[in-house]
Amino acid sequence: MSGGHYQYRYHTIDDLAEEIDREFENDGKYMIEDWSVECFGRKPLIEADRLDGATPEQKEKILTEIKSLVEILKDAAFRAKELEWFMSGDTGFESYLRRLDEYKQKKVKTTE
Repeated sequence: MSGGHYQYRYHTIDDLAEEIDREFENDGKYMIEDWSVECFGRKPLIEADRLDGATPEQKEKILTEIKSLVEILKDAAFRAKELEWFMSGDTGFESYLRRLDEYKQKKVKTTE
């Protein structure tokens, strides 16, 4: 495994981005057990909403902010990983800069 200079902490950033993304992949809606029903075995599932009580305008703003935050975190995780590999001696000056340039170019193409 490459890296290690920063104890692979870029994984923490990436894990946070993935967790946030999962929690809001259905606009904050998810399924939970309905504990108001008395029964044996599994409880029936009901839909819950992390943004319950927010106005439609608030929901839209919050979801836009969350999507932006996830992208920023994923970007930071990639860049931190590349720096870690560079600082650990796994990549040199040229490959470090080339990999960052390739990433930035790919990112520009996906936003067009």
